[in-house]
Amino acid sequence: MWARRILAERDALCDDLAAMDGGLTGVLRVGAIPTALTAAQLLTTPFFDRHPKVRISLASVSSRQMVHRLAEFGLDVGPSYVDGEPLGNVRTVPLYREGRLLLTPRGTVNSPPVPGPPGRTSCFPVPPAPGSRGRPAGRT
Repeated sequence: MWARRILAERDALCDDLAAMDGGLTGVLRVGAIPTALTAAQLLTTPFFDRHPKVRISLASVSSRQMVHRLAEFGLDVGPSYVDGEPLGNVRTVPLYREGRLLLTPRGTVNSPPVPGPPGRTSCFPVPPAPGSRGRPAGRT
């Protein structure tokens, strides 16, 4: 009885290994904060190109939900910001650096331009927001 069961399980494992012979299969579960949904393709496109048999599931989640679902193995990976957020037991890998610019219609800002980083256009200083204690708007 035990011998037949062991042989059946061995046969099932061999079948599983044969199915994997053509590459990875399964589902990659990606959770992304709403502002990082477009950046998720930085992860999924190269992965899918290397492993076309893997399906990709993309969900919009908050950063707290992402940390929780990663800890509970409900997600495999997730692009997010980590500014001041408690991360728990997750590993962070920088994907890219992001800069924020103030865009206005041409000729509407009367301040002289400030030279930007090499290879970039010049930019205008952002005045402090009311009540921000001297910090630029968006950094209160």
